[in-house]
Amino acid sequence: MELILKCIAVGIFIIIVGNILFAVAEKLRNEIKDDTSNKIVYTKIIVLITICWFITIIMLWFNANKLTPNNLGDFLAGTFAPILFIWVVFGILLQKQEFSNAVAEYKKSVKFLKKQSINTDIQHQNSWFDRNAEMIEKYIDAIIKEQGPLEELNTKIIGQNIYTFRDIVSNIMNIVELDKYIHTSLSNARNGEDDFNKALDNLTIEYNILFGKNIDSSKKIALKIYLHTYRIIENIKVDIERKNVEEFKNFYDLKYLITEDKEESIMSFRRVESINLDVNFVDIMNEKMDEKTKDLILYREGK
Repeated sequence: MELILKCIAVGIFIIIVGNILFAVAEKLRNEIKDDTSNKIVYTKIIVLITICWFITIIMLWFNANKLTPNNLGDFLAGTFAPILFIWVVFGILLQKQEFSNAVAEYKKSVKFLKKQSINTDIQHQNSWFDRNAEMIEKYIDAIIKEQGPLEELNTKIIGQNIYTFRDIVSNIMNIVELDKYIHTSLSNARNGEDDFNKALDNLTIEYNILFGKNIDSSKKIALKIYLHTYRIIENIKVDIERKNVEEFKNFYDLKYLITEDKEESIMSFRRVESINLDVNFVDIMNEKMDEKTKDLILYREGK
């Protein structure tokens, strides 16, 4: 009779333990189905250890004498405590790994959003570039339509016919100022993102390919206009002092072409180099000025 009861108890115990292990194993399989095979191996090892442990306990139980309630409690505690400890440790390690996976997925999401943000910034920068490039192209086309290629126009700008080119002056000035704005904006827009900076470099290369020669010619023309205007105004001032009414008109017709700051820059360099206001003034100034001085005259803002 006692043997029958033990067999029934063992059967019930095996069913309960089997269902528990099956449920746990199924849960683990669902949790780690997207993970590496190492977890599956570790899970199988833990399940195998658990089964072997309970088989050993069952065999000991069959061979044990009748247990008192106190001894039975100790027996059950000794039976389940080691296995529970193993499963708890394994569960903690599994949760730790799942947390690491969650962190990795979060980093991927952050990286994706960051890349998406960079792509958006690049699109905005491209749109900004296209708008400004279109404006420069309009100014260049307007000059070419009226006076021909800018490279040829550069050779035509001489002191004696400065009045002939006053109609294109505003477009030339707009090209030079817009060129400065584009280069400054592209330079200031750079940040720590390599992809974004690479996109800016590509825009700069594209800009130089599209407009490089015309921009260079426009700068030379603008500088000549400033120098010619300065020379003529300085000569006109002599006639103004003589109260020549016609030269009064010429003076104010040309005065808008050059700001006082640009005039001061030219005057300072001219005095340092002791350059006379003769017909060769522009050529001599161009020959002696370095790029820094030319940029100072071209881009200096003032009243």
